[in-house]
Amino acid sequence: MNDGDSLEAPDSGRVPESSADTSIPRFTWWDRRGTTEWIEYDLRPARELSEVSTYWYDDTGTGACRVPQSWRVLWLDGEMWRPVDNTTPYEVAADQLNTTTFTPVRAQHLRVEAVLRPGYSGGLFLLAMT
Repeated sequence: MNDGDSLEAPDSGRVPESSADTSIPRFTWWDRRGTTEWIEYDLRPARELSEVSTYWYDDTGTGACRVPQSWRVLWLDGEMWRPVDNTTPYEVAADQLNTTTFTPVRAQHLRVEAVLRPGYSGGLFLLAMT
C-alpha cells in the first residue's frame, strides 16, 4: 500500500474535493498496473441492492493512478460471481460520483471490479451501495 492508503477509506462516507484530493485516505491497488482488480464487501446480513456509486482516485501529474478503463458490479449467487443487470451505464469520470443502477439483487457479498488502464494503477475514495 502507498502512503495515504487505507482499506477502510471506501466505507468512510467522506467525499473528496477532487479525484486528486490528498487530505483524506483512499484505497488503491498500488502497485498493480493495467490489471483487473476488485474490492469485495460482506454485507452481512444479505440485503437488496440496486445502485452502486464510486468516486475514483486519480493523481495525474503527481503519480501513476488513474480512473479505471472500466468497472462493473458483481454479486455472489451461491458459489458463482454474477454481474448485475445494469439499467444505466458504468461511468468512469474523475472528480465526481459515478453511479450505476441495476435490477435489484439480494446479496450478502458484492464486488466492484475495475480494469486498470495499461501502465497505470487505480483506486477509490468512496464506494456507496443502496
